[in-house]
Amino acid sequence: MHLEDAWVVDQQKYGSFTDIGYEAPTSTVFTYSEQNGFKAVSTALDKCTGANGQTWTVGVVVTNGKATYTASDNCPVLTPNFKNIGSSK
Repeated sequence: MHLEDAWVVDQQKYGSFTDIGYEAPTSTVFTYSEQNGFKAVSTALDKCTGANGQTWTVGVVVTNGKATYTASDNCPVLTPNFKNIGSSK
């Protein structure tokens, strides 16, 4: 989130992967994408099921030059602290 924070301070708006200098990793377990935030979808893990069970997202909202992040909590069995990404917790 630090790359996005720096972009927001400088540009006062959301920055795409390319804008912020981020390159999504290559993986045989996840596919990565962006859409006003960041998204990882498992292509191999089956621990969590359901419509969003294998999807992790971090939404980004920019207000008055400050980014606020909201992380999904779709699979706390595998990632119990993921929901705290970008928070001060």
